[in-house]
Amino acid sequence: MMPDLSVTNPTSSSNWTKTQSQTVSWVTSNDSGVSWLDSWNVFLYDGGGLVAQIATNLSGGTRTMSYTPPNSLENDNDYYILVTGEYFDGDGLP
Repeated sequence: MMPDLSVTNPTSSSNWTKTQSQTVSWVTSNDSGVSWLDSWNVFLYDGGGLVAQIATNLSGGTRTMSYTPPNSLENDNDYYILVTGEYFDGDGLP
């Protein structure tokens, strides 16, 4: 069974400032199987789709990271974070 994942920061009321370090964090529940999780990937989206992949292959035990939004991002209020996990099923294939 795959664990449930919730992004805890940023929240819908967060207000980030470009070029200042921000914390991205998430929690898992129903995660008795997370010991086999290989890595996390973290993406920045807006209403129009993918903006950037902001982290790749974070350790499976990681639940927080720092991210500095670049000055080139447009001011907007519809950005959101997506966190995905990758795991291996035991046969060497993801």
